[in-house]
Amino acid sequence: EQAAKCVEEQYAKLEVEPGVKVDGKLTLGENIADLGGVEQAYDAYKAWEARHGAPAPLAPGLTNDQLLFVSFGQVWCTLTTPEFLRRQVTTDSHSPGMFRAVGAPRNSRAFREAFSCEPGDAMVAEPTCTVW
Repeated sequence: EQAAKCVEEQYAKLEVEPGVKVDGKLTLGENIADLGGVEQAYDAYKAWEARHGAPAPLAPGLTNDQLLFVSFGQVWCTLTTPEFLRRQVTTDSHSPGMFRAVGAPRNSRAFREAFSCEPGDAMVAEPTCTVW
């Protein structure tokens, strides 16, 4: 319950425009799923890498660990209207894509290590929420 409360409060601070915030309670299940999903994906990749060896970097300028997180973020690329976002944050159990793209990685130790993030950086959640 304490871990879920951390996630709820973190997302409830996110605004699609001034004064229009994500409903952290409404989106809690999906936000927790995103946190777990990105960690499971990273762990699965590292297990595959341990069995098969690390492949050469697949994208110029990125390590494969970084590429995993970039690809996670790209899944959530969307183009929406302000009206849609206002409706989404009050009625939808899914956080807007722009917050899903960064919400889970900001809480991931593996993300912080892959990109050499330090406390206080924009992509480091404070507090960091860990559910599992």
